[in-house]
Amino acid sequence: MRRLAVAAVLLAVVACKKADSTKPSGSPPGGTAPVAAGGDRGATGGPSGAIKGGGEGAGPAAPTGPDDQYQVEAVAVTGAPGAETVARVVVRPGKGFHMNKDYPTKLSLELPAGVTSVKPVLEPADAEAFDDNQLAFAVKLTAASAGDYSIPGTLKFAVCTESTCNPKKHAIALALKAQ
Repeated sequence: MRRLAVAAVLLAVVACKKADSTKPSGSPPGGTAPVAAGGDRGATGGPSGAIKGGGEGAGPAAPTGPDDQYQVEAVAVTGAPGAETVARVVVRPGKGFHMNKDYPTKLSLELPAGVTSVKPVLEPADAEAFDDNQLAFAVKLTAASAGDYSIPGTLKFAVCTESTCNPKKHAIALALKAQ
């Protein structure tokens, strides 16, 4: 198990250096990020206007992250029972960091009884946006009946500087209100 962890860290460092070596010299760190239009509605929130939230929801709150290396925003949604809604999970690296696009990134959801998703495990190919400046997943959820639901999950990703890469495992909780 320890060898596996060491191998994953080495892979992240090599991938980070590989991603950095492909940047043309003189380009700004991180480049630019495509951002969807509209305001957000966050449960564990973020800056207003970052990524458009689906449906009606609670107002924005402060982004979460255990340190200054990254921030995670989980956007809450409200929808009708039986109708598909789209919640959003967005990661933004901190100052001096960028997303590692070569790391085996994954968002795994633990769906509670009464909530379904067409894809409870999301990988980089499923991302709405994944570049040096952000990782954004649109999570499709359907509640079977009216009520407030909390959908826990685990987000695995890595953020890097010019000299280090830091794999992260971040617990999230998406809020879904079916009414």
